[in-house]
Amino acid sequence: MEKTINVKGPQLILAGPGTGKTTFLISRVIELIENLSDKRTGIVVCTFTRKATEELKVRLYQSYPVTEINKHNIIIGTIHSICFELLARYSEYDYGDYNILSEDSQVHFIYSKLKNLGYSSEKIKKNGWVLAEELAQIFNKITDEEIDVEKIDFKNNEEIEDACKVYKTYKKLLKRFKLFDFATIQETLLRELENNTTLKKTISDSFQFYLIDEFQDVNNIQNKIFINLSEPEYNLTVVGDDDQSIYGFRGSNIEHIKGFEDFFKKNHKQVQIKFLNINYRSTKKIVDFTNKLLETVNYSRVDKQIKANRQNVAHKPIIKVFENDEKEATFICDTIIELKQKDIIKTYNQVGILFRSLKGHAGTIITELERKNLPFKLFGAGDMFNTAFGLEFITLLDFYLARDIEKEIIFYDKIAEIDINFNVDLTTIYTQNNYLEELNNLFNSKRYFSCIDLIYDIFIKTDFFKRYETYGNNIGAITSIVLSFDDFSDFFDPWGLFSYLAYLKNAQNVDFENKLDDNAINLMTIHQAKGLEFPIVFLPSQIERSLKTSIVEKFNALIGKSNKNNEEDFRVLYVGATRAEDLLIITGTRHLMQTKKVYELNHYLKSFTNNEVTSKEFVISNISASEFRNKNYSNNENLVLSYNKVRLFELCPLAYMYANEWNLQTVRIEGLEFGRNIHKIIETIIRYILKDKTSKQLDIEQIIEDNWVNANFRNEDENQKFKDAAYKQIKLFIKNCEKFLIKTNIFSIEDEFNVNINNNLITGRFDAVFKENDDIILVDFKTGDKKDYSSQLSFYSLCFKEKYKIDSLKLAIYYLKDGALEFIKPQDEKFVVQKICDIASKIRNKQFQPKPSKYCKDCAFNNICDFSV
Repeated sequence: MEKTINVKGPQLILAGPGTGKTTFLISRVIELIENLSDKRTGIVVCTFTRKATEELKVRLYQSYPVTEINKHNIIIGTIHSICFELLARYSEYDYGDYNILSEDSQVHFIYSKLKNLGYSSEKIKKNGWVLAEELAQIFNKITDEEIDVEKIDFKNNEEIEDACKVYKTYKKLLKRFKLFDFATIQETLLRELENNTTLKKTISDSFQFYLIDEFQDVNNIQNKIFINLSEPEYNLTVVGDDDQSIYGFRGSNIEHIKGFEDFFKKNHKQVQIKFLNINYRSTKKIVDFTNKLLETVNYSRVDKQIKANRQNVAHKPIIKVFENDEKEATFICDTIIELKQKDIIKTYNQVGILFRSLKGHAGTIITELERKNLPFKLFGAGDMFNTAFGLEFITLLDFYLARDIEKEIIFYDKIAEIDINFNVDLTTIYTQNNYLEELNNLFNSKRYFSCIDLIYDIFIKTDFFKRYETYGNNIGAITSIVLSFDDFSDFFDPWGLFSYLAYLKNAQNVDFENKLDDNAINLMTIHQAKGLEFPIVFLPSQIERSLKTSIVEKFNALIGKSNKNNEEDFRVLYVGATRAEDLLIITGTRHLMQTKKVYELNHYLKSFTNNEVTSKEFVISNISASEFRNKNYSNNENLVLSYNKVRLFELCPLAYMYANEWNLQTVRIEGLEFGRNIHKIIETIIRYILKDKTSKQLDIEQIIEDNWVNANFRNEDENQKFKDAAYKQIKLFIKNCEKFLIKTNIFSIEDEFNVNINNNLITGRFDAVFKENDDIILVDFKTGDKKDYSSQLSFYSLCFKEKYKIDSLKLAIYYLKDGALEFIKPQDEKFVVQKICDIASKIRNKQFQPKPSKYCKDCAFNNICDFSV
């Protein structure tokens, strides 16, 4: 392998668009693995999205022997997951007990605690969900940017002042409920690194090299974390492009990548700088245009001198201005039709139409696409609850809540309105199938304890799963929303759920995903397109518009950090243009329909309307002569498997589809909830022992109390019974496994693995691994009755041996119910490998046939399945 740069010290990799950034990161990790003599050396690779993490893992484990990768202590993840992993592994405090709130869950949590934060019932009822979202944005900004709220001059802005005043209370509530939001998990790690020398040394001894992707997008606190983690050697490789920094509205600070070299000069460290400046994505015509575009800016930037690898014949980028947005939409649709008819594009998914904002800019184009029957997919439109599907769901929930004696008439009026607006016939479907009578009988006979239980019943009685089976992923999205709502409700609250859905509808926060046709035009925001590429890219609606002022921007103005600047507006345009591989078409309009205002073309583009690097017209013969990249543009995502996924598919492919393709969330099952609690408690006990405690020194009752999560669907007495049962089982476990519960006999606990089995990435965790004399014993904990677990343990045995190359492995099940430790004989490894490969192939080919069997009665989806026995 060609050596890139020396392995030690700070390194800045400036990677322009299409220059193979991910390929570089993978080769850099491999380079470290090959050149570091100490195989215990730790490497941290930080990405900024879960999708990027998954892609990096898949490609790395396909590119290099897993045994060599696993000789090193490697973490690959998002900044939030890495912060949590480091705290859980190495801090003396019990951060492993904490749960992480997603962005949506953070809003749910804040809404559930608005009264604790001092907001009146009247204000909550009037605007609670919007208030919760705005508070989340302000709280995150205060944490991420380390803002001292005591020093802010609020200038009579009561809205922001009230939010800042309750920030400390919010932090206390997070701590009380053992929760992290994305911002506080970063803040917690930074404070620990700054104040806990033991923790910092432990992490420094464990990890010596740090690779950070998308460094142009880091905020202040993230930059401090990376600097702190890597000192004093600063073996810190950052990869990014200041020209693609477009997340200032989320707190990213472009000065960290621009000032990287100067920072280390002050610390007497030489920075190695490498440019990735060969664009393999776009034609020379497009690269010439985007380079010229960069020359027009008047702010400080790093010149990367991007060069095109593709020197083929190609069409110049087109910049075209129309009289109005209807003519713009007609041109875009007619051009796509012509490209397809002339066989220039093979499939519609080779086209990306990218917007600054889909919600405000895409309506006319969507209308024209529908009129001309062109297939398309929307990403970022937030239109779930403005479709017939979403509106029907809200109307059904409203019917459950209605107490009006004429509620059936009201329901049919609303359904008729959906019929008219979306050209469907729900009225006939409901009348012919007597759905309302079925629902009334059900509602009058059943008492509910959770919204997810209610929603499933509504879906079952109205044949929602059958009628919308082609939109199963959207049903899954609804179940995720409802279950997340339940998680932060203290009681069954369908009225609260209805208000939340109304908020989501108005805020346009949830996408309706149409997966019916993978051969569809992609409509998305430029932010969503970052990291993607398309042969044909349209950038419509490139006109000067005034943007709405959000509460965060108002907050920025108060503290003198307004993000509304021309630099980021330009970079958004640049990122959009650089997504194009073969043809780039930029359009604008002088008028928008139903408005009198005259609009100007985006001022960055004005000098290019008569320019040697662009064209005004689309010439089909020019693009016909172009040589497109020989690429597969299918939308197949990387397949990542775990034992649970493999086993579920083996039992029933249809159940696998419900769980992993549709992502249906179900009513919490008591056994699963109990199992999660038990596993968490055992993990906590073993982590205490690894920190030099003995099992006799532990207060088991307190550990259970601190870690137990009550189920919302059970009353207090029932939850206490489960807690008491857990106490007995844990005490028995400590007694029966005393020989393992010694620090020197613990190999690992909740040990994550990533292994490659015939180009399939297999992930998971081993419950616990112990040492006894010369034996290594992998133990899996079960809270249920005894049964045959040889398949599961054989799977884990294969993965353990792939990760550690240890052949002398024993396998055991510990049954918590009766305290028995049972050793398992593994199946033949060739059989296990073949099974994984066969199932992976069927999943990729979407073979989800039902498989009725004795397991149907225990299936979480048996109530929605016609094949259940």
